[in-house]
Amino acid sequence: MQPRVTGGCSFVTHTWLLTSAAAAGAPLQIRHYVYQQLAMQLRPVLEQLTKQNQMPPGTPYEFNATAAAKRAISNMAQSIVGSLDDAEIQEQLLRRWELASNWL
Repeated sequence: MQPRVTGGCSFVTHTWLLTSAAAAGAPLQIRHYVYQQLAMQLRPVLEQLTKQNQMPPGTPYEFNATAAAKRAISNMAQSIVGSLDDAEIQEQLLRRWELASNWL
């Protein structure tokens, strides 16, 4: 519950704002930690999923359930592996971005 502010910023209000800001970032930090742990343990599996569901460069965009599912699986696997602070992985993701032809 937010404290009631009546003119000026009291110590209680200031403390509440600081703890709320810190708490707001917690889910993102937790998700990043979970992604890193998954990536470290499942990297070969995630890379295989990416290869199996990756569309070759230049493939026209298809609006259907099968293509959407492949994109979703590939994107999630790349997102999880991309959470690792590895320069090689970041370079691969950047190359995939640059080769993408499905955006205007």
